Amino acid sequence: MRRANSSVKGQTSIEFFLLFGMAMAIMTVLFAAIQTKESDVMSLQNQKTAAQIGEKVGKHVEKALAEGKGYSRKFRVPDRIAGSKYNLTVTNKTVVVRWGGGIATADTIYSGEKLKLSTRSTNLYKVIHDEKGVKFVER
Repeated sequence: MRRANSSVKGQTSIEFFLLFGMAMAIMTVLFAAIQTKESDVMSLQNQKTAAQIGEKVGKHVEKALAEGKGYSRKFRVPDRIAGSKYNLTVTNKTVVVRWGGGIATADTIYSGEKLKLSTRSTNLYKVIHDEKGVKFVER
Protein backbone atom coordinates (compact mmCIF):
# COMPACT_ATOMS: atom_id res chain seq x y z
CA MET A 1 0.00 0.00 0.00
CA ARG A 2 2.83 2.37 0.73
CA ARG A 3 4.22 2.04 -2.74
CA ALA A 4 0.96 3.02 -4.38
CA ASN A 5 0.62 6.12 -2.18
CA SER A 6 4.20 7.26 -2.84
CA SER A 7 3.73 6.69 -6.58
CA VAL A 8 0.67 8.95 -6.60
CA LYS A 9 2.59 11.69 -4.78
CA GLY A 10 5.40 11.46 -7.30
CA GLN A 11 2.97 11.62 -10.21
CA THR A 12 1.23 14.63 -8.67
CA SER A 13 4.55 16.42 -8.25
CA ILE A 14 5.53 15.74 -11.86
CA GLU A 15 2.14 16.97 -13.12
CA PHE A 16 2.44 20.11 -11.01
CA PHE A 17 5.90 20.92 -12.39
CA LEU A 18 4.76 20.26 -15.96
CA LEU A 19 1.76 22.59 -15.58
CA PHE A 20 3.89 25.18 -13.83
CA GLY A 21 6.47 25.00 -16.64
CA MET A 22 3.79 25.38 -19.30
CA ALA A 23 2.30 28.36 -17.49
CA MET A 24 5.73 30.01 -17.26
CA ALA A 25 6.36 29.42 -20.98
CA ILE A 26 3.01 31.00 -21.88
CA MET A 27 3.67 33.99 -19.62
CA THR A 28 7.12 34.47 -21.17
CA VAL A 29 5.61 34.61 -24.65
CA LEU A 30 2.93 37.06 -23.49
CA PHE A 31 5.46 39.35 -21.80
CA ALA A 32 7.65 39.32 -24.91
CA ALA A 33 4.67 40.30 -27.07
CA ILE A 34 3.70 43.11 -24.68
CA GLN A 35 7.29 44.39 -24.59
CA THR A 36 7.48 44.44 -28.40
CA LYS A 37 4.19 46.35 -28.63
CA GLU A 38 5.34 48.84 -25.99
CA SER A 39 8.61 49.37 -27.86
CA ASP A 40 6.69 50.03 -31.09
CA VAL A 41 4.46 52.57 -29.35
CA MET A 42 7.50 54.40 -27.91
CA SER A 43 9.16 54.45 -31.32
CA LEU A 44 6.05 55.96 -32.91
CA GLN A 45 5.82 58.54 -30.13
CA ASN A 46 9.46 59.55 -30.65
CA GLN A 47 8.84 59.80 -34.40
CA LYS A 48 5.82 62.03 -33.77
CA THR A 49 7.77 64.25 -31.35
CA ALA A 50 10.62 64.67 -33.85
CA ALA A 51 8.19 65.52 -36.67
CA GLN A 52 6.50 68.13 -34.46
CA ILE A 53 9.88 69.70 -33.67
CA GLY A 54 10.64 69.77 -37.40
CA GLU A 55 7.30 71.44 -38.15
CA LYS A 56 7.87 74.05 -35.41
CA VAL A 57 11.34 74.95 -36.70
CA GLY A 58 10.04 74.99 -40.28
CA LYS A 59 7.37 77.51 -39.25
CA HIS A 60 10.02 79.76 -37.68
CA VAL A 61 12.06 79.70 -40.89
CA GLU A 62 8.96 80.39 -43.01
CA LYS A 63 8.02 83.32 -40.76
CA ALA A 64 11.53 84.76 -41.18
CA LEU A 65 11.16 84.47 -44.97
CA ALA A 66 7.74 86.13 -44.93
CA GLU A 67 8.81 89.02 -42.68
CA GLY A 68 11.96 89.77 -44.68
CA LYS A 69 15.27 91.36 -43.76
CA GLY A 70 15.61 92.52 -40.20
CA TYR A 71 13.42 89.77 -38.77
CA SER A 72 14.68 88.11 -35.59
CA ARG A 73 13.02 85.75 -33.14
CA LYS A 74 14.19 83.55 -30.29
CA PHE A 75 12.80 80.05 -29.97
CA ARG A 76 13.41 76.97 -27.89
CA VAL A 77 13.32 73.35 -28.96
CA PRO A 78 13.17 70.32 -26.66
CA ASP A 79 16.60 69.35 -25.38
CA ARG A 80 16.30 65.65 -26.28
CA ILE A 81 14.30 63.11 -28.22
CA ALA A 82 14.07 59.71 -26.52
CA GLY A 83 16.91 60.72 -24.20
CA SER A 84 19.23 61.64 -27.09
CA LYS A 85 20.54 64.98 -28.27
CA TYR A 86 19.61 65.58 -31.90
CA ASN A 87 20.52 67.46 -35.08
CA LEU A 88 18.13 69.29 -37.35
CA THR A 89 18.77 70.37 -40.94
CA VAL A 90 16.57 72.57 -43.14
CA THR A 91 17.25 72.20 -46.86
CA ASN A 92 15.45 71.58 -50.16
CA LYS A 93 11.99 72.27 -48.70
CA THR A 94 12.50 69.62 -46.01
CA VAL A 95 13.29 69.71 -42.31
CA VAL A 96 15.22 66.59 -41.27
CA VAL A 97 15.51 65.67 -37.58
CA ARG A 98 18.10 62.99 -36.66
CA TRP A 99 18.58 61.51 -33.21
CA GLY A 100 20.12 58.36 -31.78
CA GLY A 101 17.10 56.23 -32.57
CA GLY A 102 15.91 57.50 -35.89
CA ILE A 103 15.03 60.16 -38.38
CA ALA A 104 11.91 62.22 -39.06
CA THR A 105 11.04 64.81 -41.68
CA ALA A 106 8.67 67.74 -42.09
CA ASP A 107 7.88 69.92 -45.08
CA THR A 108 8.71 73.61 -45.40
CA ILE A 109 8.71 76.21 -48.18
CA TYR A 110 12.34 77.13 -47.47
CA SER A 111 14.75 76.20 -50.25
CA GLY A 112 17.75 78.44 -49.54
CA GLU A 113 21.13 77.54 -48.11
CA LYS A 114 21.27 74.63 -45.68
CA LEU A 115 20.42 75.58 -42.10
CA LYS A 116 21.69 73.46 -39.22
CA LEU A 117 20.72 73.24 -35.57
CA SER A 118 22.01 70.90 -32.87
CA THR A 119 20.96 70.45 -29.26
CA ARG A 120 24.44 69.22 -28.26
CA SER A 121 25.36 72.61 -26.75
CA THR A 122 22.04 74.44 -26.37
CA ASN A 123 18.34 74.20 -27.14
CA LEU A 124 17.75 77.97 -27.36
CA TYR A 125 18.14 79.49 -30.81
CA LYS A 126 17.43 82.65 -32.70
CA VAL A 127 16.27 82.68 -36.32
CA ILE A 128 17.28 85.82 -38.19
CA HIS A 129 16.82 87.15 -41.70
CA ASP A 130 19.61 89.50 -42.67
CA GLU A 131 21.22 90.62 -45.93
CA LYS A 132 22.77 87.14 -46.35
CA GLY A 133 19.47 85.32 -45.86
CA VAL A 134 17.90 83.22 -43.10
CA LYS A 135 20.08 81.55 -40.48
CA PHE A 136 20.08 80.12 -36.98
CA VAL A 137 22.15 81.60 -34.16
CA GLU A 138 22.75 79.82 -30.86
CA ARG A 139 21.50 81.84 -27.89
